[in-house]
Amino acid sequence: MRRKMVNNRLKMVIAILIVFSLVYSIGFITPMNSDDYTYALRELSLSSVKMHYLGWSGRVVSDTISTSLLKFFSPHIYNAINSAALTLMVLCWTMIPATLTKSSPS
Repeated sequence: MRRKMVNNRLKMVIAILIVFSLVYSIGFITPMNSDDYTYALRELSLSSVKMHYLGWSGRVVSDTISTSLLKFFSPHIYNAINSAALTLMVLCWTMIPATLTKSSPS
């Protein structure tokens, strides 16, 4: 029983690493495009965020996070953070049903 649990955890870790690697590799070969430059050069003051919210997108959290990441991190770090976030979302998608049904997400 213990061996099966260790085997399932190892499979989960390998799957997580594969998902992260695939997402990171796609981001690595995709160059920044038009709106990425706009967000990287945008100000992060409250008035700027409010003006962008009211005049352009209507999204505060995602636009502010995107601007912060593009402004303060290199493209490789930005890509790693995005890849980790998506991998974490996929992990949550697999664990929530397993938790609700009390089964293993293997």
